Amino acid sequence: MYVKKVCINLLRRCDRWRAFLEAFPQGGIHRQIACDGAREVPPDGWLNSHRTAGAWACYRSHMQVLADAIAEGVDELWVFEDDAIPLANNYAGRLAAFLSAVDREQEKDCAGADGCIIYLGGQHLHTHVFYPRVINTLVSVPYNVNRLHATIYRGTGLIRRLHARLLNWELWPKAHHIDHRIGEYVQAGEFRAYSPSQGWLVGQRASESDIATDQKSAERNHFWRNDVMTYRIALTNSEAIRDIAVNALGCPFFDHQERLDTLLSHLPSTVPTYRDVVFCFERMVERAIQSQQGAKGAAWGDVGHEPIGVYHPALLDEKHADKLRIVFSAFPNVRILLEGDAELPPYLSGYKSQVTSVYAIML
Repeated sequence: MYVKKVCINLLRRCDRWRAFLEAFPQGGIHRQIACDGAREVPPDGWLNSHRTAGAWACYRSHMQVLADAIAEGVDELWVFEDDAIPLANNYAGRLAAFLSAVDREQEKDCAGADGCIIYLGGQHLHTHVFYPRVINTLVSVPYNVNRLHATIYRGTGLIRRLHARLLNWELWPKAHHIDHRIGEYVQAGEFRAYSPSQGWLVGQRASESDIATDQKSAERNHFWRNDVMTYRIALTNSEAIRDIAVNALGCPFFDHQERLDTLLSHLPSTVPTYRDVVFCFERMVERAIQSQQGAKGAAWGDVGHEPIGVYHPALLDEKHADKLRIVFSAFPNVRILLEGDAELPPYLSGYKSQVTSVYAIML
């Protein structure tokens, strides 16, 4: 199998190339000279308030990498951007374990028969609606991923199809860059994609963008932190602090007892496997969101990377104790919200580290 690994880097940015080599000392990654937005003249119809000459050069650079791979008969193409940086401790070991898990999953996944896209880093989009579907402790199927700083394209057929789909940029929404389009194709099910379940393996170094130089610093720094896929439940025994749960934590909620009981019933009463817990909790969150869209009393916000929250006073009911312990054990980032100095119910006393005071949030 012909595997090709490249890093896209501007000829005038040797500093970035050196930094990339220091970050990935394993070697085997070749330098791909990028198209330069300072020299490129975008065609009519490209430039607008969302798309710069740098974004055009980025598109052209990635398209050239794909075209070269097609011409060379590449079976697996690894594409890095020069601001990529390993995030994971024991990066090489975790990468190998993740890819082995992807291999096993792809063997039984008909949707990825002609290849797949493997995101080593990125930004999960629309997580206020759909989280990536967790397959096991290593692999997930993402809904829509943005960013292309560390991506693997596996399969000659997939590489050809992807290149062909990206040629007609004139038909794209005006705000879309190349990474947006690929994410949309993944969302539509045109290409099978995989991502790590327990946090990205590769992030982006905090540095000035060569694509858009007018970005705010906070935006430049936003996507190189590691986003571990987590969920947040806001549990409260007071209706009065519902809005604080939504506004301070940025989490949606639902408040229908009959639906809550239905959702919790999906959690197994026996000792579950990791996959059982993840699947059932995802169903719980997914149904909560779907059932409350447009419903009276629901509150929503685009939480971006942030964990989804589910609010319901009845969640503190002791009859849910066993199932709640399962959820808390599987998701250590779950937070319990209590009003002021209210005490945690005895059956949840083992999770005091996950309690957050509303007053502390307000401060």
